[in-house]
Amino acid sequence: TMLSSKGSFDKDRSALTLSGQFAVPGGATFTQRQVITVAGPDRYTVAMYLTGPDGVEFKTGDLEYTRAVRSVTNAQ
Repeated sequence: TMLSSKGSFDKDRSALTLSGQFAVPGGATFTQRQVITVAGPDRYTVAMYLTGPDGVEFKTGDLEYTRAVRSVTNAQ
């Protein structure tokens, strides 16, 4: 099933929290949550979580994005 998420932005933490639900074949429903935190103009992180049918939330991954610095010799 398609996942559709809704969320809110916490200005004090510079964090966007999104959550939604989806079903897998067999009928189990999972809740998904992502926390996207802006750590600066060149960096942000994403933490991903799932909550299974048993109600237990677990972390499924962490991503860290950092803007690459372009060197003058490689600039086009």
